[in-house]
Formats: sequence, C-alpha cells, structure tokens
Amino acid sequence: MVRRCCQRHDSDSSMRAARPSVAEGRSVLRLCRTEQERQVAIVAAVTTGFGSSPGRSLTTTRSAHRNPWTPVPLLVHDGLMGDQYGGRTKEEYEKLLKEKLEPARIRLTLSFAGLFLLAHELIKHLVLVRLRQFYGESPLPEFPAGPEWKARYAEAVLSLDVDEAGNRPKRPNAFRASIKWLIEAGALAEEQAAVLDQIFDHRSDLAHELLKYLVDVDYEPKPMLLTRANEILSNLEQFWTQMEIDLGTFEEFGDVQVEDVQSPLLSMYGQSLQAFFEGLPPEYRAAQAE
Repeated sequence: MVRRCCQRHDSDSSMRAARPSVAEGRSVLRLCRTEQERQVAIVAAVTTGFGSSPGRSLTTTRSAHRNPWTPVPLLVHDGLMGDQYGGRTKEEYEKLLKEKLEPARIRLTLSFAGLFLLAHELIKHLVLVRLRQFYGESPLPEFPAGPEWKARYAEAVLSLDVDEAGNRPKRPNAFRASIKWLIEAGALAEEQAAVLDQIFDHRSDLAHELLKYLVDVDYEPKPMLLTRANEILSNLEQFWTQMEIDLGTFEEFGDVQVEDVQSPLLSMYGQSLQAFFEGLPPEYRAAQAE
C-alpha cells in the first residue's frame, strides 16, 4: 500500500513537472503583438489544457474515425503547439480561427446549441411522455393514475423492444419500444427513426463537447439535422392531435381539423425558432434566403 502511494506520488510529480502552468500561458499571452495573435494563443492554451493532464485536450471526439482520446488537432501557435494546421497553411488556419472567434459567430453557435437541445427534449416528450399518457399515465402528479395503465403500457409498448432474433431484454428500453410503436401506428417512417439516432448523437456532442464547436474550425453545428428534427416534431404533434380528435377530445368544438389545434409546447418552440433566425447575422440570413 505504501509503495503504491509513493509510486502514484512520483507519477503525479512528473506529470506536474511536464505540465504547462497557468503562468506560462499568461506569459505567452503577454508576448502576443496583435489581437489576432492573442485570440489564437487563448485557444491554444484552452485546447492544450493549462493546469490539466498533459496530452489530454479539452476538445476530444468519440467519433468512429478517431481514437476516443486523441486530441482534436488545434495546433495553432508556433512555439506553443507545433506546426500542424489540419492540412492548411498557418495563414489559412488563423483566418478560419479568427472568423470562428468573432462574437457574432460564438453567439450563433451557442444559440444553435440551445435550440437543438430544446428540439431534442420536445421529441423525447412526444415519443415517451405522450405515449405513456395515451395508455393512462396522468399528466398531473397531484392526480396520479392507478397501476392499471402500467400493465397496458408494458403489454402494448414495452413488449415491442425485441432484438432481431425476437428476444426481449431483461429491462426493455422504453425509447426503442416507443419508436417501434409509433412506426407501426404510422406516426414515423423507418427513415425518420434512423435520423433520430443522428439527432441524439449530435445533441450529446453539443451538450458535452460544446467547446470544440466554439474553437475548432473543423467542427460546425449541423443545421440540416435541426431541419429534420423540426420535421419529426411536426409529424409527431400532428399524429397526437389527430389521435385526440379521433378520441373525441374536441367534440364540443364541432368539426375540428388538425390544423385548427395549436400545441402550447410547439408554439413556444416556434417562437424560439423565429427568434433564432431573426438573430442571425445578415450574411447568414441571406444564405438562408437563397
């Protein structure tokens, strides 16, 4: 036990000796002659992790084409991080980096990430919560439903979570089962279900690896996935609205069509979406118009 502790202490000491300090990072910033050099040095300091473990970047990726713990190549400042610019010249890389660090660009990335997370949560609600409520779960915690609905839900929904051989897991995955139920009910297409996997992967990346989207010129948010998320949200909401109409929820209002019913949740999301697009810089709005 004592020997192990000593070995760990020695290892930690060598790591601290090899680790660039915060003071070193500040001295690099003081040597910068221009604001552009200063921005580049800040990114370099952040991505090499001053005060963190050596060789471990804060912007790592778990994508299939890279080693899970290989630092994303953000080598941007001579003498500080080497001379690797992802196949670009130093001038090309610094130009891209300066554009990415513009305040308007940072605001755009942060706004997109927030909107995408909101879309993801609404999809989860329409897939999981609305289906549970359809089988009897109470939407009001103060008025809980009886246990009967859980048996109906387990038989009709959770039982759909089977593998290709027809085997059921010990603990069924409610989301997988709900997606299968919605496909069988005609609310979603098989292709849309496949897109949901991409949406959830991008959501996780934006939530847990947001820094790389702010400072790494090789990573950008994926607006096409937001477009697909909007499409799926619309389809799911229309499906549940039609279900409510068929069940007679709006009987007292006469002949009600799907387009006559406005969802409070999607109305708020629509306002958020509109605010996002109105806040785009002019050049991005022009690109959207094209």
